[in-house]
Amino acid sequence: MDGRGIDQASESSQWTITDVGGRPRPTLQGSRPVRSGPAACRQPANLTHPYRLRQLGPSKEARIRHRPANVYSRSVATPEASSEICAELLRLAVEPVEDLDVDRMWDLVQVLQERSQPEVVDWALPKLTSTRPGDRVMASVVLGQHGCPQGRPYGDRVAPALAAAARIEHDDEVRAYLVGALGHAEDPAWAFELASYANDPYPPVREAVAASLPIMFRGEEPDDAALAVLITLSADPDPQVRDWATMGLGSQCTRDEDALRNALRARLDDSDEDGTATSGEAALGLALRHDSYVFDYLDRWLAASVDKIGNLIVEAAGELGDQRLLPRLLELRDAGWQADDPRPGVLDDAIAAFE
Repeated sequence: MDGRGIDQASESSQWTITDVGGRPRPTLQGSRPVRSGPAACRQPANLTHPYRLRQLGPSKEARIRHRPANVYSRSVATPEASSEICAELLRLAVEPVEDLDVDRMWDLVQVLQERSQPEVVDWALPKLTSTRPGDRVMASVVLGQHGCPQGRPYGDRVAPALAAAARIEHDDEVRAYLVGALGHAEDPAWAFELASYANDPYPPVREAVAASLPIMFRGEEPDDAALAVLITLSADPDPQVRDWATMGLGSQCTRDEDALRNALRARLDDSDEDGTATSGEAALGLALRHDSYVFDYLDRWLAASVDKIGNLIVEAAGELGDQRLLPRLLELRDAGWQADDPRPGVLDDAIAAFE
């Protein structure tokens, strides 16, 4: 199969992948449906943007974004099927960007990513310059994490192309996809390029920066410039941008300095609108740094009714380790808090931290 063969198949194929388990499926692969703050009622957020596709590594999987299970039958995931997958992606691309079937798009792309075929890169790269916005979106989604189970084997070809495409993209939605895809490079060499979009007028583009910048350093700490960008974005007017940046500062890096702590403290009073958990992310970040400033907030939030106490608050209480919080955690366990939370083990872990 070569790039030309993939394009030829797109004109006639009617092949589709078989679903397993049916719908509904998560709106976007790699979302954050399980983290909740002080008054989130512990319900999944309504996610609307594409670049929340993240793979952060096993050390963070328990607390950050989870990749949902593959919804496809492996019996149809054969090497010969990649051209048909690309064909279906192009059929989806006919729709306006705002009407794309993102569930189906991510499902198809995940199969291609796992195969990591160079022919798919050959097929997708030229479509970054297509006149049709949907084609550019599909190309960015395919290229963003192509081959990620094996690392980033095509990074030297993909990252420069994504960066060049993003620089000249005038469609806001497409630019958000492109910047998000660039954020999957996980290469410090591209952190400055990614950070250059921190002042983009379109909030989802800034959100892509906030979500991706912390992991561009391959497990190392963000440099001073990246940290400054995250601190700025943690005070962004858009609640989703603030949420991602606050998580990046609080639990995705371990740097500890006054400017970072002050940024986290400023978010403790966030209203947590639009399904965000910014105040909880801030509380966890401060607790991880054993900052006693957060105690009064945790004490007040833990006094709320059981259904209003998010798992980030429980986790933060365990990380802070202040014995005055232990009785309330024990009460939550007796009340069955863990039975209704998507992260039930957080409570036992928090209690165990006091032993």
